[in-house]
This record gives sequence, C-alpha cells and structure tokens, in this order.
Amino acid sequence: MPLTLGYRVPAVIVDLANRLLPRLGADVPAGRSVRRDGEVTVHPTKGLAAGVRAAVRTALAAEGSVGVITADGLVGAVAEAVRDCGAGERVTVLPATVVKGLEFDHVVVVEPAAIMAAEARGANRLYVVLTRAVSRLSLVHEGELPEFLDPAPRTER
Repeated sequence: MPLTLGYRVPAVIVDLANRLLPRLGADVPAGRSVRRDGEVTVHPTKGLAAGVRAAVRTALAAEGSVGVITADGLVGAVAEAVRDCGAGERVTVLPATVVKGLEFDHVVVVEPAAIMAAEARGANRLYVVLTRAVSRLSLVHEGELPEFLDPAPRTER
C-alpha cells in the first residue's frame, strides 16, 4: 500500500500534487501531510528568463537550498537565466528526469506543461517534481499552466 500520511512535504504542496492523481494511470489514494506550513506561488511571465530569475531571487531571500527543475530540453536556457542571480552553491538547475529521490527547501518548477509534454508519463514525472519541495514551491510559466495547477484561494498569484 502506498504511503498516505507524510511528514516531509507540507500539505499545501501535497494538495497541489494530489490534483495530478487522476492523470497518473494508477489507482492510488490521495496523500495527506501533517505539516501545515509551506507555500505555493505561481508566477506567470511574459519572458521566461526574467520570470525564472525573479523566482530564484525570491527563493534566495529565504534560508535553504533551491532546486530549479524543468523539462530536459529547457535546462540550458534555464541555467543561463539563473547564472546572474548570485545563486552560487545554493541553487541547482536540474532536468525533471533526474530529480526522483532528491529534495530541496524551495523548488522552482519552470514550465510545468513542458514537463508533462516531454514524455508519455509526463504527469507522473510532474508529480515527482512537485513533491521535491520540503518548504516552498514556485511554478513559473510563460506558456499555458495546466488547468489542474491553477492556484487554490490560499495560493499567491
């Protein structure tokens, strides 16, 4: 039986990830978290590089590690965008295909729709990406945001 009660990922992030469950092709129960802290923000942008830089700078204002995760084909452009953020060792830019098992205090997901579109089981990959955040999660998108990731009333926009 899959884990249904978690202590690592805050409820606000688990609740968002649970929205992907109907798209996973598996009959699994929704996860719950005992943690009531955490934060999810959504950053629509007209320039992806500028939007990524802004989200990373915001993440760097708090303590902890920052994982910037995107579709494999966007990694180079995203890495270039964060290069001038003063990120240093606290920021790691990664393709979505390698993040399983990793965790970061703050995760910046760049173009969630591109992660889903990159492979047949893209919804599963996006679920893993979202649940890498142990405190804060930011979604940055220039393209369309999948409708199921539209922010809930408690989410900042």
